[in-house]
Parts: sequence; C-alpha cells; structure tokens
Amino acid sequence: PSTVLKSTKTKMSMYIRVKRQKQTVFLQCDPSDTIMSLKRKLASINNLEIKEIKLVLIEDGIALDNDKTVRECKLDATDGSVVALLYQDNTLEAGWESIDIHDYKNFSSTEVKE
Repeated sequence: PSTVLKSTKTKMSMYIRVKRQKQTVFLQCDPSDTIMSLKRKLASINNLEIKEIKLVLIEDGIALDNDKTVRECKLDATDGSVVALLYQDNTLEAGWESIDIHDYKNFSSTEVKE
C-alpha cells in the first residue's frame, strides 16, 4: 500500500479570465493574490510596464484596486467574472483605452468608472 502525504497548508488555486480585444488570458492565481500581482503577470505576458495597464471588472466597469485581493474583488471565473485589460493611451483624455472586447455581450463601449 502507498501513503500519500498531504500538506496541512493548501492553496486554493483558480483562474481569472482576462480579455482585451481578441486576446483572452486564463491567469492562474490564488484568492489571496493582489490585483497588483495579477498586473505584474499580465505586464510580463504583454511586454509592458505595470503602470501601463489597468484591470476593470467588465460587468460594472469599475477599475480594480491594486491593493485589493482577488477574494476582496469577488473575482471567480466559475461564476462568469471577466476582467478587461486596458492599455494606457496618453493621446486620450482619460489616459486609457476604452474596453474593447470582441464578441462579449456587446460590452465593447462600456465606460470605465474610477
């Protein structure tokens, strides 16, 4: 018979769906990860600086706070949460591009609320 040792400290890993235009990233994270740590991963994937990206919860258009955790933001891919990835665009008055996600419930012109 074999014995399986299980750690008493387990992490509950999950995936967050992040979209921008035609790109979708399923980002592995833990509920205790901060939004800043998600942005760090996404910046690396997209060859950008962290300050050049913003994450926005699509359903309500609210920008996610860097210091909050995934749990605090109530992000969960299993319940359909989708996060938009926005790039900084200093040519625009707001300084950020608009949400532009192809084929997502007609949210292509959702306005971002700070």
